[in-house]
Amino acid sequence: MGDVLTAEMVRSAAFTTTQFRGGYDEREVDDFLDRVIAALEDHERGAKPTLTSADVRAAIFATTSFRRGYDAADVDRLLQEAITTLEHYERGGARPPAPPAPPAAPRGEGAAARLGRWLRGDPS
Repeated sequence: MGDVLTAEMVRSAAFTTTQFRGGYDEREVDDFLDRVIAALEDHERGAKPTLTSADVRAAIFATTSFRRGYDAADVDRLLQEAITTLEHYERGGARPPAPPAPPAAPRGEGAAARLGRWLRGDPS
């Protein structure tokens, strides 16, 4: 399997909004995605999740027409990726590698310290 969907990817997902045309109820989608995020986080740290790929496949959302909603196709695409990722984990697939650690801050002298030395007349 190529890239797996991560909890952070779901957390940062954005959907096209709809109004005066059909879409999924935003609150229902957001609440369900919180459960998907929790399941992915469980898998990422090696814990047993409470949500399965079958649960995601069975998800049904109320639709909206006159009030804002999320574009159903956008939500369905993300949920399909979640199903694929959860199935990967359920078959014993490996977790994604941990993201690389951020680079360490340089240990050199800062500009303020150099300026202070210069103002005091300290030798270089």
